[in-house]
Amino acid sequence: MENGFRPQMNVMPTRHHVVKLPHCPCPIRVICTMHFVLIHGFCHGSWCWYKTVDLLERSGHRATAVDLASAGTSTASADSILTLDQYDEPLVELLESLDRTEKVILVGHSAAGCSVTHAVELFPEKIAVAVYISAFMGYEGFQPDQIKQLLRIVGAESDKPPKEFIFSIENARSSLYGLCPSQDIILASMLLRRGPLATVLDAKSGITAAKYKSVPRVFIKLLRDKLLPPLLQDAFINANPPQAVFHIDTDHSPFFSAPEELHQMLLLAAARFTTANS
Repeated sequence: MENGFRPQMNVMPTRHHVVKLPHCPCPIRVICTMHFVLIHGFCHGSWCWYKTVDLLERSGHRATAVDLASAGTSTASADSILTLDQYDEPLVELLESLDRTEKVILVGHSAAGCSVTHAVELFPEKIAVAVYISAFMGYEGFQPDQIKQLLRIVGAESDKPPKEFIFSIENARSSLYGLCPSQDIILASMLLRRGPLATVLDAKSGITAAKYKSVPRVFIKLLRDKLLPPLLQDAFINANPPQAVFHIDTDHSPFFSAPEELHQMLLLAAARFTTANS
């Protein structure tokens, strides 16, 4: 996508194979054996990463897409998931299972930023870099005005927020998938599930500044995002400045609408912040 690739950082070369990224004057050297762990946003599941997993694996990397509790193939119901600990249990189990010397590139989209931050608190030594894709980024939880804005975004404004919600396909088309292929919108309409809203409101539990800031962070800003508009993304960036900010000129769902550009951004983040695990 023209003008989509605009990294705001210098890339430190590492050894291993070289990938030439469009609009970037210098080749990017990336490590062959990187492991990317991909976390979906609300109402989605591991299925939404199918293009990203394919691109990463064809590039010689490992990619693991996780179904959080009540999402994808999980047998739990959204109304039974009340805390972030419950919601993130599949992610925690995955990270616990890693070899003690392995570090992953942890990638979260949208509300999964809360899960990324939670994982950084629990396993900072296992995460080489945390990547937030138009995602909630912070360690102090949500302020009252942010909670109101969040509830307004998902159409759940009330004095007593619901425990769960799901995007209608009409809302999803306009706010999530504005630039996505019709086939992916149809796929999503078949697979979206109710998401546990209570987990976001629980996101500040037990998060410490020291661990949160111990892992490098990259924020991927989506310039045509209608769910989390650029101004809201800027608020997350300015409140907790990451080590790098990239941009993609696309909607809220780059795994569908701009998979090649997203793939390149992930490789660039990994090249900057990882060292060989082999």
